[in-house]
Formats: sequence, structure tokens, C-alpha cells
Amino acid sequence: MSTTYFAEEKIIVNTRGAKFQSLSEFHFHNDNMGLFFAQGAMPKLEILEVTFKVQGRKATYGAFDLGLENLSSIKQVIIRISCTGSTIYEVDDADSAMRKAARLNLNHPKLEVIRYYEDEMVEDKLQCNKKTLKDAAAAADDDDEVLLN
Repeated sequence: MSTTYFAEEKIIVNTRGAKFQSLSEFHFHNDNMGLFFAQGAMPKLEILEVTFKVQGRKATYGAFDLGLENLSSIKQVIIRISCTGSTIYEVDDADSAMRKAARLNLNHPKLEVIRYYEDEMVEDKLQCNKKTLKDAAAAADDDDEVLLN
């Protein structure tokens, strides 16, 4: 099953109504990644592909939690992350969250994280300021060493 969804609401896949009990492969494409799997959802799901924009997800829902740990039969997870308009920190945060969630799943599914539009990331001003300060402090330390010698 493949679906493209453009709503602001979060979809929570749960066991109520016993829908999707036999589904083995699911592709979900949503800029905001408005998807969460509750415990016991999609019990036969083996392959999951999710595509989302980091900026959209972060702005709409905050955390990058899909509930991957709740998929009891999952074997392969493909995460496609659009980096457009995001900082490297935000993209790394999303990537790390997906990897952590996959590790929490008892099946230890094969995880593939694909980043695209990395050339459209924005510069993190806070990171640049920290780097500038760190470089300035290192340069000052070097100057002190020269003066002390």
C-alpha cells in the first residue's frame, strides 16, 4: 500500500477497527511525517518506507517519533529525508531519532536513511557563532602560547 497524505493532522495507526492486519508493505509520503504506529498496529508489516521533510515535521509535531518500536514484524525500514530548508543539526537529529527507534525494535530491522536535497540546507547561525567563538578562543590560546614562550 502506498499513500500520499497532505493534512496537518497526525495519523495514528492502532489496533482499533483491526484495519491493515494483513498489510506487509507500506509506503507513506508526507511533508510533515504525520504518522505514528501504536503498539500492535499492522502486525504483519515487514517493509516500511516513509518520506518527509525535516522542516515540516519539526514545525508541525516536534519530535521525530514514528513508533517504529511498536511494529512487531518489521524487517526493513527506508526513511527518505528531504533536507530542504533545514539545518545540518535538524537533519542529524531526525536521522539519529530514526536509528534509535529502529534499535529499540526487537526485530532490529534493516534501516536505510536516505537524505536528499542536502544542497538546499540552511546554515545554522548558532552553530556558526559557536564555531567562530571556538576558533577565536583557539587562536587566542595559540597567541598566549607564543607570548609565553
